[in-house]
Amino acid sequence: MVLTSEPGLVLSRPGFFIMQRKLLVVEDNVYLREFMKTSLESLGYEVLLAHDGSEAIRLAISHHPDLAIIDILMPNLDGFQLASLIRKNPETQSLKMLAMTASTPRTRAQFLAGGFDGYIGKPFTARELDVEIKKLLEEPVG
Repeated sequence: MVLTSEPGLVLSRPGFFIMQRKLLVVEDNVYLREFMKTSLESLGYEVLLAHDGSEAIRLAISHHPDLAIIDILMPNLDGFQLASLIRKNPETQSLKMLAMTASTPRTRAQFLAGGFDGYIGKPFTARELDVEIKKLLEEPVG
């Protein structure tokens, strides 16, 4: 894929343009946040980064991402509290959300009941994350 001068458009192959999907990554660990940004950008996504829930809400309202990938264990607002605030806000309530967790012993049903559309356990590969993203964005997994 090749980025074009048009914001949000990517040249997938000669003569074919696709809309670049915008992702919001909410992760308090700076190293994982930067790794995810690099990995996701190499897969053709536009990536916004937030280090906490307050920043995530501001970015979600101002940039309208297609999907938020949210760490569950964060200081101040945890992932479930953030998901609840996103769902209650008319400007963000339809935002798709993918939970990330390393140690939370919860079931898929608990994540869905908490407002998330899916979840992925840490550690994960860039490919595994891409598959989950495409499922939630209803794009073909290739």
